[in-house]
Amino acid sequence: MYLAHYTKRFIPEFDAECRIYDMEFLTQLFDNTSPAQFAVVGASVLFVWFLPAMVAMMFNRKKVKLIALACIPAGFSLIAWGGVMVWAFTGNMVNRFNKKPATQE
Repeated sequence: MYLAHYTKRFIPEFDAECRIYDMEFLTQLFDNTSPAQFAVVGASVLFVWFLPAMVAMMFNRKKVKLIALACIPAGFSLIAWGGVMVWAFTGNMVNRFNKKPATQE
């Protein structure tokens, strides 16, 4: 349940007023925003959403397709997005640490 449901018991007019102000805010927001601003915001969101895939192009080339595919649902969760970002950065780190040192003969 949301907050308005619980406060409606104590303040009956709260629910109706809250919804009216929210709708007016959204109407003003969409009326005062230009299409160029929507485009900039949309491009910024997509850039951040797929940032792990772009990072993977430099650090984890073998898994870049999987990381790009994982970015789609991970963008809805900050924790999952952070996990994909860590995966993108640490792709080759495992191979660097697993290399055996050259033996001296």
